[in-house]
Amino acid sequence: MGLDTVEVVLWAEKTFDLHLPDNEVSLIYTVGEFCDYLSNKLILKHGFKSVPSHETILNQLTIMLIKNYGIKPEKISRDARFIQDLNLQ
Repeated sequence: MGLDTVEVVLWAEKTFDLHLPDNEVSLIYTVGEFCDYLSNKLILKHGFKSVPSHETILNQLTIMLIKNYGIKPEKISRDARFIQDLNLQ
């Protein structure tokens, strides 16, 4: 993982109050995989009733990527790969 992707993970840990082990997040390549991973971690921690929807998680991640990295909204989708498509290192 490069600095940008580490910062995305740190953002998610802070935003969602989670611990995201390096050995797990290093296997995630797309925005959709990351949103699914966050949702699953939140379900394990809080149960189904307290978990934001996948759409909400995606929206929060999209806002952060636009604000912090200047990524154009149209480039961000569930299939977008962090390194290849969004040019995060």
